[in-house]
Amino acid sequence: MGELALVDLGDGTVSIELPGKMPIAVAGDDGDAVAAASRLVDELGFDPVVVGPLADGVRLEPGTEPFGANVGADELRAMVARFPESERGREVLAART
Repeated sequence: MGELALVDLGDGTVSIELPGKMPIAVAGDDGDAVAAASRLVDELGFDPVVVGPLADGVRLEPGTEPFGANVGADELRAMVARFPESERGREVLAART
């Protein structure tokens, strides 16, 4: 939720149309911690989208397709899945190999 903009939450001046709840990405290396974070995100009224281990958090950084995108959970999952084919994804893959 570190990137969630106040305007995304709605202050009465901006309307964002999403199918369902606003998604929040969750990444982590500990399954229990990811489950706990996902429950918290859900309890706060958002749709948790587990994107994988912490190393996959790079898929959400500034300059990536999902960063700042106001999309539903399914589209967020699709954006995260497309990351390896992006320029940044190829750079990360090359640096990790």
